[in-house]
This record gives sequence, structure tokens and C-alpha cells, in this order.
Amino acid sequence: MTDFDPLTIWMWDTPYIRFGAEDYNIEDINNLFSHLTNNSIAKYSKNFFDNKIEGNMWDIECFREYLKVKINK
Repeated sequence: MTDFDPLTIWMWDTPYIRFGAEDYNIEDINNLFSHLTNNSIAKYSKNFFDNKIEGNMWDIECFREYLKVKINK
């Protein structure tokens, strides 16, 4: 959403999912890299380029494939 008056909402045909650059840990609430998924913040994490998920993002097809594997176990 970029505006309220008039209401302007942008939609993409192919959505994507963002992940934090570090594993979530409720004991470390101050770790921005595990709580925020914006790449302009995550790129400063020491784990950003070492993450198993390249660029900390999946397109919807990658997510569907992941779910298929998890559900069929």
C-alpha cells in the first residue's frame, strides 16, 4: 500500500516469502536480523550470505515444493 487517499494497493502476480537472516530466538528480542525480514537490514547480518536460503527469499513455487516435501514425509 502506498497511499490512503486515494487508496492505492500494489499486487504482484508472483508473490515471494522473506525470511530473517538469523534464526528466531525469543530470548534475544533485540536481534533485528532474526525479527526483521527487510533485506536492507538483513544484509548487515554476518549470516546473510551463508544462509541456506539464497537472499533470504523464496518465490511461491519454492514454498509450494517445500510444503509438498514436508507434507509427504
